[in-house]
Amino acid sequence: MNNILWTAVVTPLHHDGRLHLANFEHLLRMQERAGNGIVILGSTGEGLNLSEEERRKIVTFTSSLELDVPVMCGVGGHDLPSTLAWLRFLGTQRVDAYLMVTPIYAKPGPNGQFAWFSTLLNTATRPCMLYNVPSRTGTSLSFEAVSRLASHPHFWAIKEASGSAEHFTRYVDAGQDIDVYSGD
Repeated sequence: MNNILWTAVVTPLHHDGRLHLANFEHLLRMQERAGNGIVILGSTGEGLNLSEEERRKIVTFTSSLELDVPVMCGVGGHDLPSTLAWLRFLGTQRVDAYLMVTPIYAKPGPNGQFAWFSTLLNTATRPCMLYNVPSRTGTSLSFEAVSRLASHPHFWAIKEASGSAEHFTRYVDAGQDIDVYSGD
């Protein structure tokens, strides 16, 4: 999964708010033709604004397409039991990687982030990209937590979306051999 462009794909909706799966498939197939990895239900807030039934439908629909490019799915929230249940569901689908954010609104410090991500990484069955997106979560991904998690076998990459070149460099240093992507 290294050295690939990952495109966050929006989930199209009908005017009445229902999922528009035909348009969604069109967007996914465009990315597949381009050879890009696909991110569904990323942390633009979209995934958290859809019902669990709608999110499951998006994942199962995407899985049914058997795309020839890797698919990454967003894993975020504030409630650990629900987030773990989401990870267990994703483990039953054709999803190649997970995009994980710090718990929204909670603003955990380094120890809290380490505990949150350790629990998620231990449950994960696929490679995980930790996502620094403080404008969405309310806090930055802790450099200390990244350093402590760097040797975890499921921790594959970081997406740095704060817009700070300094933070990007610090994540590279803290993550040791972890890939770091820019996504602001």
